[in-house]
Amino acid sequence: MLPIQISCEVVTMDELNDQSETGCCPRFYPEPWDEKEITFEDKLFL
Repeated sequence: MLPIQISCEVVTMDELNDQSETGCCPRFYPEPWDEKEITFEDKLFL
C-alpha cells in the first residue's frame, strides 16, 4: 500500500470572520437581526 500524504491549513475564527466572501454566499452581518424576534410557528424549518 502506498503512503498517503495529507495536508491541512489551520484557520482561526478571527481569520474566517475577516474573509468577506465564501465563494458562494456573502458574509453574514448579524447587526440588522439584533433585537429581533423570529417565530417559526406553522412553518417548516430545517
